[in-house]
Amino acid sequence: FRYDKNGFPYDDWGKAVFKISFDAYFDDNGQYEGTYIVRLHSRGVGKKSGLKVWDKIINLDGKKIQKGDLDYIYTAMRSKKSGQELPITVARRKNGEVVITKIVMVAP
Repeated sequence: FRYDKNGFPYDDWGKAVFKISFDAYFDDNGQYEGTYIVRLHSRGVGKKSGLKVWDKIINLDGKKIQKGDLDYIYTAMRSKKSGQELPITVARRKNGEVVITKIVMVAP
């Protein structure tokens, strides 16, 4: 992957795509296993769309996200042209419960 100095993936023209940084975590008991958003640019499309740091990515562009799908997530984000939609479903903890949230981002 190619990232800017803040950890956001670049497209071929040097523009950060969606301004989202993500990583996969795998713990021994599986409690926190999955791919999480670890950073959002304060003026990026991800944050403006309603994503939050520590949202767990469970579905992206119609594909269920599983262990080892970091490359798919990166490619799906990079493949969107300006104005195209990228649906993302995340799980987030709120008041001790897990809430499933569907968000549609529009490529910058």
